[in-house]
Amino acid sequence: MVDIENKNIFFEKLKTGVNLFIGAGFSVLESPNGNRLPTADELRKQICDEFYIDESYSDDLEKISTILKRNSKDQFQEYLRDKFKVDDYNPLYNAINKINISSIITTNIDNLIPSIIDESSIYYLNNISYYGPVKRCANGIEYIPLHGDILNNESELYFGKFELCNVTQKNKGLFSMMEAALLRKPTIFLGYSFHDGSVN
Repeated sequence: MVDIENKNIFFEKLKTGVNLFIGAGFSVLESPNGNRLPTADELRKQICDEFYIDESYSDDLEKISTILKRNSKDQFQEYLRDKFKVDDYNPLYNAINKINISSIITTNIDNLIPSIIDESSIYYLNNISYYGPVKRCANGIEYIPLHGDILNNESELYFGKFELCNVTQKNKGLFSMMEAALLRKPTIFLGYSFHDGSVN
């Protein structure tokens, strides 16, 4: 059992409304069919194999991504859309449908969150990258995919080192909406290591 400091306040906020800020560590649970999204270590190796990149680069995902974005951008974007598509997921994730959620902010590009919220009888997602800001309502969750969204074919997916440093400017509207969401409600960080300089 996890020891929660000020747990009465924590559980009260789960009822009155929180944001979820989700990073790569959130998406690691295996589905009942044995499917799961790759870890960074696994993805580096898989990308090197797929695109015939020297394995001496395999220790740096952002460097590999920068090379491919420059030399094989369309193929790499399509590869990422295929690799990060979730068809089934661990039912433990459905626990988030029991929380009063205001916004979900993510640096992930996968469709795990949309799949989970699709199972909710209470909530629906307002994907900001599709629709922009809309009038808030009790059942709508503001969804802010900072680094791209595989379900939106118009959305660029960001993995490269240089582009991650500059994604704040490229997706300025999304980052402005993230800042507003963070000011509006308390935020729970899940699977996020604060490695990404564009969010610090």
